[in-house]
Amino acid sequence: MQEISSAPLPHTRLASPTGVHPGEVHRLLRYDSLAAISPSFDTDSQASESVRRVSIDALRDAVIELIHAINSTLNEELESAVGSVQRSAALLHVNAHLPEFSAIAKIANPIARGGLAPWQARIVKTHIDTHLDGNLRTKELARLVQLSSFHFCRVFRVSFGHSPHAYVTRRRVERAQGLILTANLTLGQIALDCGFADQAHFTKIFRRLCGESPGEWRRTRVCETSEPALPTANSRAIAI
Repeated sequence: MQEISSAPLPHTRLASPTGVHPGEVHRLLRYDSLAAISPSFDTDSQASESVRRVSIDALRDAVIELIHAINSTLNEELESAVGSVQRSAALLHVNAHLPEFSAIAKIANPIARGGLAPWQARIVKTHIDTHLDGNLRTKELARLVQLSSFHFCRVFRVSFGHSPHAYVTRRRVERAQGLILTANLTLGQIALDCGFADQAHFTKIFRRLCGESPGEWRRTRVCETSEPALPTANSRAIAI
């Protein structure tokens, strides 16, 4: 009797298992299955990479929002800080009902939209103008009119159009402009008299608000006899 070989047919793909060892049929079917699903492996890998990129982008945006929150807190602009923290939590899919967010939720609750009462605005403005050379803190201003710091920031903005920090900065620059025109003082001394840390800090803030350095502003407005000159039509005024 002639012996029948059970060796697999080389590089032959059979339509039926006839004449093929059962184990070889199983191996061929397994290879065919892997070839069929290999595109889905590539698709899943690409999807995973896409999700990873989205997650990194969300993390980056969340960190940026937290940096904004820190900056707003340092400037005592609590409403802006609360908004940044909430946006960061949303980007990270953090549960807003966690205990850590209870205090933030209370701060974010709507508060009356009215401004300061006339007597409150008068007290605050007088205190700011008489203490521009010192360290003015929002919590101290709020204490003068018996308000919380957060509530004070909101009603102050309604009354004066700026946050307390921005308003104080502008009043300091206006005081400096007056001294530049009327006093024979160095810019460094004017900076200290108006509550700036040093001349470099004064120059940076002055340029941002007025469009030119204090020295340039002085040269265009003070005549050679050191007499005050009237503001020109092109001068930039600081609105309060």
